[in-house]
Amino acid sequence: MARLPTLIDALARYDRRGRPTIAHIARQVRDAGLIVSSKRGVGAAVMTERDAATLLLAVCGDSSPQGAVAAVHNLRSLVPDPNDTLRDTQREEMPEWMEFLREKISFADAVERLIANAPLIAQWHETYMEEWEEEAQGVSEAEFSMQWMVVKSNAAGGAFRPGYARALRIVSYVPGLAAEIHLGRPWKRLEEIEAFHEHYAPADAWVGAVSDDGARKSNSSGETDCLITIEIGLPTLTALHAAVNDMPIAAPTS
Repeated sequence: MARLPTLIDALARYDRRGRPTIAHIARQVRDAGLIVSSKRGVGAAVMTERDAATLLLAVCGDSSPQGAVAAVHNLRSLVPDPNDTLRDTQREEMPEWMEFLREKISFADAVERLIANAPLIAQWHETYMEEWEEEAQGVSEAEFSMQWMVVKSNAAGGAFRPGYARALRIVSYVPGLAAEIHLGRPWKRLEEIEAFHEHYAPADAWVGAVSDDGARKSNSSGETDCLITIEIGLPTLTALHAAVNDMPIAAPTS
């Protein structure tokens, strides 16, 4: 049964900040009571998918370990737009295997479900990426440009995959101001049925966001032009799933 150090190891495996930093973040959320782990050794608390999600929120919520606790609270407050009728329609058309994402839930709950269902996502991911790489004929100029960027980033960076080259993205805007989850290419969100795209913000951010003529209002208060994002992909997700379920941690492609 997984203990907190196992979750730390799983996250540190794919985080360049290293295990000491991840362990420091874990201590912050543990001391704040967000993760219960009061004993050491065999008597330590068993970690669940919720604990794994909490630690992931802490790691991705802020660039500083000191901001981890506040980031978790911020990210737990994020919800999707309750009045997005297009997304409601798309949810109804999602395939059966994505049933765990059909319900309109908070960002934190969605992350927990992604961890719990990581093997299903890995199967989808393998097929999706194979089809993506095989596409060559009949694509639009925009699609060709995006594919070209993916090829170039892979050639230049090896294991490095920027966001637009990933099929799975969990994105946090530091310090937990907003978040996104993407399964599939965002620019093809109106074409792909077997995909999921959701944006999350505090509940009050969605209130009054649309004017009487249907246009989206601009809220100038608190705006910033300097955005810091932290995102993770499939390897971290599957590593956490394996850690919680006492499975060997594989090394899937991102």
